[in-house]
Amino acid sequence: MAFKMWMCGGRMLMVPCSRVGHMYRQHKEKDGRGALTRWPPDLPREMTDRLGCAYKNDTYTGKFIVLRHPADNFTRITTRNNLRVMETWVGDHPAKKAYYKRLFGRETLAPEFQRFIDDWKTDPVAQKQVEIKEQNKCHDFEWFDKYVMMRLTGRHNPWHPDNKKYEQVNCGNHKAKTCQACPQGNGKDWCNGDCSWCEVLQTCFHHDEKAKMC
Repeated sequence: MAFKMWMCGGRMLMVPCSRVGHMYRQHKEKDGRGALTRWPPDLPREMTDRLGCAYKNDTYTGKFIVLRHPADNFTRITTRNNLRVMETWVGDHPAKKAYYKRLFGRETLAPEFQRFIDDWKTDPVAQKQVEIKEQNKCHDFEWFDKYVMMRLTGRHNPWHPDNKKYEQVNCGNHKAKTCQACPQGNGKDWCNGDCSWCEVLQTCFHHDEKAKMC
């Protein structure tokens, strides 16, 4: 929605005292009966099959590794949606490959994720968005980065190739300039995400560096 609004000539209004709620993080809590409820919820098999996120025609569709971990069905569906957004609004900009590299550790999609893009190309609802984008002569992602991101934040979009100065690694529950800076005196418990703990050197390394350094 944000890409569509900015790139197609929309505007954002500041409304004093307004409130916006967005519940997304996974957690467990007790409901009124004392039972544990879960967010994100478990999704029905019919839905995940229809979207090609688990099984299709009784055939397993892939490993679905996201951020180096097997993705549950909820993560598969949100990743599918994000890939469709990237194809529609980011297109062939280098930021797309940077996004793939961050999520999947590679600049090309594994077959199970490529299927989502192949389906997007023939999905009439998705292609209607592309048609509307062309009809309204919407700006491209480079315009969005230059005239929206830079003006509002003073920096490039996180996936933009010129954003090297602001690159950070994901330590798990927080971010840092480097993996070595992740622990902040707390040891291996703070070395996760993009990084792994080296017991021998008692240091946090990026996954790509650990095999060489540890």
